[in-house]
Amino acid sequence: MLAVLGHRLELQVPVLVRAAVGAGLLLVVCSAACRPGRSALLRPALSVVTGRVLIMFMGWWHVRPDEERVQWALEPFAAVGPLRFGMGADEVTQALLGVTGDSEHRTWVGGRGNNTWRVSEGRCREFGLHLYYRDGRLSGIAVDALRGPQVTADGTALVGRVPSALEQWMCERAETRPDELAYMSAGVPSSKSLGVVINVQREGDHLLTRPVFYPAEALDDLPHWLPQRAWQIHD
Repeated sequence: MLAVLGHRLELQVPVLVRAAVGAGLLLVVCSAACRPGRSALLRPALSVVTGRVLIMFMGWWHVRPDEERVQWALEPFAAVGPLRFGMGADEVTQALLGVTGDSEHRTWVGGRGNNTWRVSEGRCREFGLHLYYRDGRLSGIAVDALRGPQVTADGTALVGRVPSALEQWMCERAETRPDELAYMSAGVPSSKSLGVVINVQREGDHLLTRPVFYPAEALDDLPHWLPQRAWQIHD
């Protein structure tokens, strides 16, 4: 016997426990530790009843409330919280020591010919940061919509917001700033005065903002400043 739960459900453990017991099922719960950083929701493709065992996956698409996020301020083109553009990878590690125990998982490039290796990307998955390096120096910062630190600019939160609401705020700012607003090929807005592209990320059936911050040098050719995948919709 194989039955797939065909819709998205809020995970209410006591209710499901009673239902499982009443149906003579063994309830097996996988907590958020199975898949770090996701939500307490059942994902239809992976929530199944197999024989007499009900398997429930908790942890997909969980949005961390603002009060549980580290609060950072944007210094346009210069810094996002304690992270300053131009930092080396080791300096980034030191800057993050005081705010998270999550280690940066790095991708390296170079070597072989001149035996020189440089960090090209770094990820703090639990903390919700994706860092980009050029010539070994911090050159781009993407903040995860679901669990990354909250970053504010001009008193406005930029992370995990409804995209249309944030775009409206950016349009209003642009009324008094000539050439302020631009759009990337995916249709997401970019602020030339704040140094940010308001990219988006999936949260279940919805989209939330996943801002990507960059230094002033990126304005010369922003679409090619970071790898193309940096501007794509993220899961």
